[in-house]
Amino acid sequence: MAADYYINRRPVADGKHLIHREGCPFLQNRKEEILLGNFDSVNCALEEGRKYYRMTSKCIFCNKAKSYAERIQIFSRSLNITFLFPPEVPDGTSPVNILLHCTN
Repeated sequence: MAADYYINRRPVADGKHLIHREGCPFLQNRKEEILLGNFDSVNCALEEGRKYYRMTSKCIFCNKAKSYAERIQIFSRSLNITFLFPPEVPDGTSPVNILLHCTN
């Protein structure tokens, strides 16, 4: 399924610019991203991103995980959070909102 993809203007610690799919919770500040376009796969978005920055990589959160549960696991590992009971929430709910709800 086609989706809009963005690339960060600022590189991460290893010098790579990350490619994010629309809806990724790590797309926080639109001034810091460039809209690459609407693509059928992240690989097409990577090719387009390399026109802007030589060192690009896909966001492991929004482009690798297939299911909501996998995305929660990846996101929680990145923040060193362990769930005793994995959250069961409907699709479309942001993991950021869930984690904020759990920590408040």
